[in-house]
Amino acid sequence: MRRFEVRVVGAILLIGVGILFLLQNLGVLGASSAILWALLFAVGGAVFFYVFLTDRTNWWAVIPGFVLLGIAGLIALSELAPEVEGAWGGALFLGCIGLRLNASTLLQMFKSTFSIRLKQFTINKRHRG
Repeated sequence: MRRFEVRVVGAILLIGVGILFLLQNLGVLGASSAILWALLFAVGGAVFFYVFLTDRTNWWAVIPGFVLLGIAGLIALSELAPEVEGAWGGALFLGCIGLRLNASTLLQMFKSTFSIRLKQFTINKRHRG
């Protein structure tokens, strides 16, 4: 069985999102459309995190992952707690962007510190042995 190409998967996703937009504009989805969009943005963020976790050289995937999770949180907050959304919506979204910056910096620090410690351990082990 042949693997799906990225272009084919992208085309299918684009058609699916177009169908969801059509259903929302026709009023078929009703009041649940906001929660559906929040879930779709959260799934999109999770996909980017999966790309990062499967191959750590794809550090760029952390950026859209946190942004999409921030958008999902903002949509869910406006639907589930509209009285809080006005005061905390911006902070939630900007906090996710800040987490993205902190996460990429911490991952780079951990990676460099861990590789330095591993090199020191192997050098010390060679000199003792």
